[in-house]
Amino acid sequence: MTIEQLSSVTRLNAKFIEALESGRRDLLPGQVYLKPFVKTCAEALNLDVKELYKIINGEPGHDDQGERRIEFHGEIKKRRDYKLLLVLLIAVIIIAVIYFTVKTREKTSPDTGITEVIPAEATKIRDKINWSRPWERPAFYSPGNLRQNLVLVASDSVDVLILSAGDTLFDGILAGNERKVLSSEKGFVLNLSRNVGVIGFVNGQKDTVIGSGGGKLENYSIAKREDR
Repeated sequence: MTIEQLSSVTRLNAKFIEALESGRRDLLPGQVYLKPFVKTCAEALNLDVKELYKIINGEPGHDDQGERRIEFHGEIKKRRDYKLLLVLLIAVIIIAVIYFTVKTREKTSPDTGITEVIPAEATKIRDKINWSRPWERPAFYSPGNLRQNLVLVASDSVDVLILSAGDTLFDGILAGNERKVLSSEKGFVLNLSRNVGVIGFVNGQKDTVIGSGGGKLENYSIAKREDR
């Protein structure tokens, strides 16, 4: 009997009969119609309704489609288990990388080899004030004090020769960011290999000649305060 003939006999829609034949229960108007439609078709075809109900109920040995569905869902579950395992493995690897990164960046105290410890009580506070800028120093000249003070501050290396009454007070290289402080009661004679990259302060006042440019600075006399 064709589907059309069975539809004519049972008065059921041909597409519902085709759905029953192919196992597509989702194409029925509702699951409540499943058994009534099966019973109607079974009576028209002289089939055992109970056997068909066993297939519908999913009893063992009858519903091959049900077994395939169970096998399919089991495969999905296995795939999900593998994904969960993979996620856990990646999480463990990330945690391990973070842990070892933090450990390797931890700073340890270098071994200097010094075993002697100086007690804190031995540390003394310096009374001398270190002025951040030389020109902030107060003038050294005061009545009865004729000592001259010369401060040289270099921003670049320069050869320096400083004399006082024929005596050499300093003869050497003044490196960049280095400062030289000299004192004398007889004034100074200053020689620079080049008169740039250095500034000078006499008794706290900036000297306008030192560092003013040009070539060498030779035999520049800085007289005593009382003579100027």
